[in-house]
Formats: sequence, C-alpha cells, structure tokens
Amino acid sequence: MRKAAVFVSLVGLALLTGCLGGPADTIDADISPDTEPVEVNQTGEEVLASALNSTKDIGSYTVESEHRFAAGASGFFNMNLSMESTGEFDREAEEARVDSRGTVDFSAFSFLDNETDFETTVYSDGETAYARSVENGEDSGWSERSGNFSFVESVIGVDGVAELSRDTDAELLGGETVDGVETYVVSVNATPERLSRHSSAVISLHGAGIEQRQEGAEEPPEEGETSIRELQTYVWVERDTRRPVRVAYFMSMGPPEDGEGEGSGNTTEGEGEDVTAGTVDFLFEADYDYAEKVDYEA
Repeated sequence: MRKAAVFVSLVGLALLTGCLGGPADTIDADISPDTEPVEVNQTGEEVLASALNSTKDIGSYTVESEHRFAAGASGFFNMNLSMESTGEFDREAEEARVDSRGTVDFSAFSFLDNETDFETTVYSDGETAYARSVENGEDSGWSERSGNFSFVESVIGVDGVAELSRDTDAELLGGETVDGVETYVVSVNATPERLSRHSSAVISLHGAGIEQRQEGAEEPPEEGETSIRELQTYVWVERDTRRPVRVAYFMSMGPPEDGEGEGSGNTTEGEGEDVTAGTVDFLFEADYDYAEKVDYEA
C-alpha cells in the first residue's frame, strides 16, 4: 500500500475517534481578517446568501488553496501534512484539473519514520475522474477513480463555500481589501462536523484519489474525550459582484483546558482501556479568481 493511502487511513481514524494519546503536533496559524467598518444595508446572513447565489452563473475560474493537518498519538503515530493546490474549473464543459504539491511527515510506533514529498493531479471530465501521483520520484501513472466534476468542485472549488456555510448563522465583520479587491468579510458559524468532513475530503482527494463522502462518516469527538479549542470560519465576498473571493477555516480539537472533568488532560475511558486525549488541528484557505475562459491541458 502506498504511503499516502496509509496516511489517509490514519487521518480518518483520528478524525473519527478523537482519541489520541499524548502530545500532538499543532498548527500555529492566525486567519483572523483585518477588517474596517463598512456601510451596507444588509446583515451578514444576507451578504453570505448573496455570495452563495452568485456562484450559480459562474462559468470559469481558478483557485489557489492551502491545506494543513497535524495530529499525534504518543506511542502510536504522529503526522503533519502541508499542501498547496492550484485548480482550474470550466463549468460549461464540466472539466476540472487540480494540481497539488506537499509534504507528509509521518511516524508510527518505533519502527516507521519518514518524510514523503508528493505531487498529485486530479482531472475530471463530466462524470469521470482520473488521478496520478508522484511520491518521492515514483510516478503512479494515470488511473480512473470514482467521482465526478461536481464532487471535485465541492471539495476544492466554489461549491466548497456552500458546503461549509449553507444554512448557518453569519455575522458581518466589516470590510477588507484582498489582492486589490474590496470585500465584505463574514464570520460563519460552521459546525465541527462540516469542517471535519471537508478536511477529510481534501486529504482524500489529493492523498488517495477521490473517495465519496458519506454523511456522518467523521463525527466530532464525544464529550469527555476532547473539546473544540478553537473554531473559525470566514468568507470574503466581493462588494460589486458578490462572488466569494476567499474562504478560510481553522479548527483545533484537544483536551479541555480547564483541567477538570472527564477527559480534561489525563485519561478518558475507552473500550477496555484508558486513553489520553491529544490534539487534532486543521487549516484550509482558498482564493478564487474568475476568468472568462480557463485554458489548460488535461
């Protein structure tokens, strides 16, 4: 089995159980927007709704994204993923191509410790998807994968904004200029379940091909095992067109920091054993640029 597939399996295990022993790798990140007051006769929820509605008539666009994941379990495994992606989407032709590059630091037990540099390409033409990867110079070649254009777009494209923020509360924070574009910034009350599912889907898309998500596949840790230490989700919306310009989220899960109660830093009852709760952090940020026509080679 390829290293990436092993990594994705353990990521799924970490997100599913939330039971990680000992100290864990963490992500030091600050995605808080630097906003200023703006005058607009709309609420945050109305601005967000207009942004989601504006994506319906988008023809072609590109996206630059970053994804980071860190987790650990003392005596079991530690992992850290850092990845950058470039995506090109043509909705009329239903074509998408996403090129990614990154590094996975992974250690398990006392006998496996390695760093893997990888590059992946995912290409979708309508109802068909193909993928290839290069890990430490080893090229997998192209192979057909399950999935389609809509799925790829829901993971890395503008449909991902809707996946994260549909039917949620939102607050207008103010305005910010992003790469010369004046935007409204909205704080979105995205749920841990949605962020966990999206993070897992991003890793699966690039690490082991396309895997269809299932509702409830990644549930948040049970109360008493870990808690949500930090949860932030923001959407930047262009003021004129109301199109999403940027989306970013950061979530950190770990033992409750008050030092009290079950699972608050020492042990939590597992099935037949006690486990110590560690941390799971993930960050995602994507910038969108809308073009008349995407021009790329499949």
